[in-house]
Amino acid sequence: MSFKNLSLIRIAGLLLVCQLLTWTNQAWAWNDLGHITIARIAYSQMSGEERQAVVEILKQHPHFDVYFKKPVELDVPEDEWLFLRAATWCDFIRPPRGADRDQIQQHPIQKFHRGPWHYVNFPYRPGQDTTRLPTALLAPDAEQTDVLEQLQMTHGVLTGRVTRDGGQVPGLSVAQNKAVRLCWLFHLVGDLHQPLHAVALVDRELFPGPNHGDNGGNFVMIRTHAMAKPSNLHVFWDNSLGYTSGWQYLNRPEKRLIDIQKAREKAELLTHNPIYAPEKLTEIASHRRYVDWVFESFQLAASTAYDGGNLKFVSQKQLDEGTVAREDVPILPAVQQEKAHAVANRRVTVAGYRLAEQLREILASR
Repeated sequence: MSFKNLSLIRIAGLLLVCQLLTWTNQAWAWNDLGHITIARIAYSQMSGEERQAVVEILKQHPHFDVYFKKPVELDVPEDEWLFLRAATWCDFIRPPRGADRDQIQQHPIQKFHRGPWHYVNFPYRPGQDTTRLPTALLAPDAEQTDVLEQLQMTHGVLTGRVTRDGGQVPGLSVAQNKAVRLCWLFHLVGDLHQPLHAVALVDRELFPGPNHGDNGGNFVMIRTHAMAKPSNLHVFWDNSLGYTSGWQYLNRPEKRLIDIQKAREKAELLTHNPIYAPEKLTEIASHRRYVDWVFESFQLAASTAYDGGNLKFVSQKQLDEGTVAREDVPILPAVQQEKAHAVANRRVTVAGYRLAEQLREILASR
C-alpha cells in the first residue's frame, strides 16, 4: 500500500512509534525543548520578511502534510510553528531500534534518517593536549561522514555552491531536497553545540569496541542525586534545559502549546540576560567556521562534561556485568551540575544566534 493511501489513524500511530523509539548508536543532541528553544531564538532575531522566506522553502518539504502542517486548533503563528518543527524533524525520522535496514530504505519516513550526521567523535583521554582537535574516530562499517562534514554540505546545497548532494534521498526535486537540507541545518547547528556530540572519552578497559570510546558519554553512568537511578552522561546533558510535556503527541495540541510557551520563555530569558548579550558572547565574532564551533564543543566536553578528566563515574559495562551496584554509581556533584547547566544555556543561545546568521546567508544567496 502506498503512503498516500494510509489512513490518518495508521499515520498517527506510525509517527508516534517513530518518535518514541530510536535507532542509532549515538543519543540525541538536546531534547526537543533544547532544539525548539534554539529555533525560537533564531526566529526572534529575524524579520518578518526573512521568516516568510524560510517558510516558503519549508513548504516544499516532502513531509509537510505529515509533520509540518499546523493543527487548525493550535493558536500559534504559522511561521513560528514551522521554525520549531524544522528543528525537530531530524529526530522524527529516526527508525525504531533494531529496525531492518532494507525496510528502512523503503520506508517513506525512515529512509531520510542519517544517524552519523548528528555527531563527530574526537577522542579525549585525560591529560591530553586539548588546544587542538585530534583526528576523529571512525567506527568500522559506518557511513564515513559526520556532523561537521554534513553541515558544510548542507550550507553548500542551500546556497547553491554544491549541485550534487550525495546524501539526497532518491526521487526528490531540487526544491524538496533544499527543504530537507534546511531542516538538517536547523538541527545540526543545535547538535554541533552540544559538547558531547563532539567527543568520545577513550578507555581501553572501560569501553569495549573497536575504538574504545564512550560514544559521547552514552557509556558513562552517573546519578544526579542519592535517590536517582543511574543515567548516562549524554542524557544528562541533553536534558539540561528541561523537558517537553508533549511536543510529539499528534492529537494533543494543548500539550504542544505548553511546550511552545516553554521554548518562548526560555528563549526570552536567554536573549534578554546580559550575560548572553551578543557582544558578551565573544566566540560568535571570533569563531566563524564550523570547525571552530565543534572545537568549542570538544574543549567544553573535556573541561566541563568530563571535568578535565576528573569525572567520577562507572561504565555501562561495569553495571551490565554487575561489578558495580546501582547504588554505588557516583553522584554528579551539585557544582558540576550547575556548571553543566550554565554551559548548556550559553551553547543554546550561541546556537540560536548562529542559526539566524546562517539562515540570512542562505536567503541572501537566492
